[in-house]
Amino acid sequence: ETASAERQWARFAFWAGTGCALLAVVLIGAASVEAWVAVDCLLWLALAVLVVGAAAQGVRLPWHPILWPAVAYAALVFAQWYWRWSAAPALTLTGLLQLAGCGAILYLALFAFRQPKNLRWLGTVLWWFTGALGLEALFQFFTAGRLIYWYRPALYATPIGPYIYHNHFAGCMDLL
Repeated sequence: ETASAERQWARFAFWAGTGCALLAVVLIGAASVEAWVAVDCLLWLALAVLVVGAAAQGVRLPWHPILWPAVAYAALVFAQWYWRWSAAPALTLTGLLQLAGCGAILYLALFAFRQPKNLRWLGTVLWWFTGALGLEALFQFFTAGRLIYWYRPALYATPIGPYIYHNHFAGCMDLL
């Protein structure tokens, strides 16, 4: 039964992490505060659900050595913000919150990819998403002028897809 619960939670971690990552791309390339705040809140919620739910069902929560530098760096940033060592405490807090979102998706990925099937699913999902994003970008390029998603003006740039600059879109497509 524990193996079944572990597969269930690995599937949850996969879809939560993958969904949030793809949502970040769709939400104007996560370039706006509204986008990254929404995605980070979803990641924190998904991590909390995973940790509480899996632990309640007796699923062992994994620890990987890659988490040590992540935790150490987060502690350093927290110390800079808490003891006002930073020249810009508000920006340090913003960075800490974004870093916590990155830590959440890192842990979701570590949990999800303990199941090899999820890695195969990732390839399929990214393949379809990349194709859909490319089609959307072409359609937007020919019909929206200099608007992102047909409503957000980007007259100062060369928008394509959810990105303000075509090079950012190209970089995203390369990574996908």
